[in-house]
Amino acid sequence: MTKLISSGKLNMLRTLLKKKKLDGLLVQRADLFQGEEVRPCDERLAFISGFTGSAGHALILSNIAALFSDQRYTLQMKKQTHSGEWECYDSTAVSIEEFISNTASLGKTLIIGYDSWTMTVSQVEKLPNIAGDISIKWVALKESLIDEIWKDRPAKKNIVHWFLPVNKAGISAKQKIISFLDSQKFDTNGSPIFISSVANANWLLNIRGNSLAYTPYFHAMLLIFSTNDIAIITEQKQKKVIKIDELNLKHYQFKEIKKLAKTITGKKVQIDKATCPQGLLEVFYEENISIEYKPDTISIMKSQKNKVELVGIKNAHIKDSIAFCIFWHWFESHNQKRQLTESEVAVYLSEFRSQQKEYLCDSFPAIVGFNGNGAVVHYRAQKNEDIKILNNGVLLIDSGAHYKEGTTDVTRCFAIGSPHTDAVIANSFVLCAHFTLANTIFPKGTTGIQLDAICRKVLWDRKMDYGHGTGHGVGHVLSVHEGPASLSKRGVQEILEGMILSNEPGYYQENQFGVRQENLVYVTAKGDDFLGFENLTLIPFDYKLIDTTVFNETQLSALNDYHALVFKKISPHLPRELQEWFADKCKSL
Repeated sequence: MTKLISSGKLNMLRTLLKKKKLDGLLVQRADLFQGEEVRPCDERLAFISGFTGSAGHALILSNIAALFSDQRYTLQMKKQTHSGEWECYDSTAVSIEEFISNTASLGKTLIIGYDSWTMTVSQVEKLPNIAGDISIKWVALKESLIDEIWKDRPAKKNIVHWFLPVNKAGISAKQKIISFLDSQKFDTNGSPIFISSVANANWLLNIRGNSLAYTPYFHAMLLIFSTNDIAIITEQKQKKVIKIDELNLKHYQFKEIKKLAKTITGKKVQIDKATCPQGLLEVFYEENISIEYKPDTISIMKSQKNKVELVGIKNAHIKDSIAFCIFWHWFESHNQKRQLTESEVAVYLSEFRSQQKEYLCDSFPAIVGFNGNGAVVHYRAQKNEDIKILNNGVLLIDSGAHYKEGTTDVTRCFAIGSPHTDAVIANSFVLCAHFTLANTIFPKGTTGIQLDAICRKVLWDRKMDYGHGTGHGVGHVLSVHEGPASLSKRGVQEILEGMILSNEPGYYQENQFGVRQENLVYVTAKGDDFLGFENLTLIPFDYKLIDTTVFNETQLSALNDYHALVFKKISPHLPRELQEWFADKCKSL
């Protein structure tokens, strides 16, 4: 994948659009399964634009190409696209409707195509039909036009499924299905339920797989007829039969979706419009199937971890903290001998994690950014294009892993040489915000928006802020980013006991430095009507980047209590030669 898009790709696509009698094409950074991570063969937005961020879309018209993503990727969009070919926009500030209405010489009517298998029903419903005085007709395409011009498109790999045993999942698949159907008020004579969320389907059946490099998904959707009868739909047949005790599973491929649809012709089926592909809905309509829109309740069920899941998650964090601390000690000695590059650091950190028992894979490509690169929120260091870690500055590392017991995600910042005072002060205030949130007790019914503001206020008081959310949900050996909860300006979901969330305030000075400090926490009861957080991540914060004079007494006490806990939990697992070094990292400030 080249860094800069060649105009040849756009020219080929525009020739195809003209042939199809389309004025434009909407390209999503998504696939059939709507996950954050997509396979190389589904990176259509990256292919056509050069932009490799995890969220965004492009609108390509006959005379202009526009790329949209959120504030995490403002700098990355500009770096990865050619300014003469692409215009880049903050998707939270500029909508497709606004872009079209403010673009000259587009005529009175636009006919724009979209890949119906990479857009959900709800996304299609939100497409604007009018932009200013321009009328827009959207055309659902059954095949991707990007694929038609992508001559060296990577092949799809063969995927393999595996099962999470009940002693790690906590609840059997049969029990989960019974609880789910009860929560949906399912009538045995009523509508079958289509589960289009891969994460929800995986959680419900306690199934996992190797569909993706960093997310242990088994790409599958489900059609549930009863507590026993379920159709599972995948792209490929499995060499090993998918079999779950007490369940009658029938296996279909997506190319057989019409065959499956014919089994419910004339009936009604429940779908969740937030995750169901528009292309699938079109098949149901073609087979005379009535649709009942109803959100499935699995998302909220799986977000509240059961006791067995929580024990596993805690164990996974112990392993992850051990690996990270051993890596940290190694890095400090090796970087003095030979300055490492950002991409080398990511590789070595992954290798240290892989030495832990039950390690599966990293939970996302590690973000390793030194100085100005740390200010790019989702920076990805590329070999031979990255920089060495030398002289003075701040190194930001955001990384995590999947173990068979749980999933981790942690960000730490490290002082290299003598960082600028501005970076030390910024990092110190970020930690003040971090511990203010970590020690917040809040009443039941509190939403993510409210907790997001509590965290940010510490920084707002200094006229500081950050463009990303304060926290996201985390799955259990599933996606490292999991809904429906988030600590953000859009976090309307009530925060519930048992949820796993990140706590990651930050501050970024463009071209200078970036600081972010992230722990995972779980929500626990703090009395009859109140909740609070307990830390899962057990890794020290680099005191060389901390100025304690900016802390109040409560924040400093929280920092020291955390380091005492980290030392107590992790030091028994570290080699003897690291004990003195680790005690120093956890010392009281």
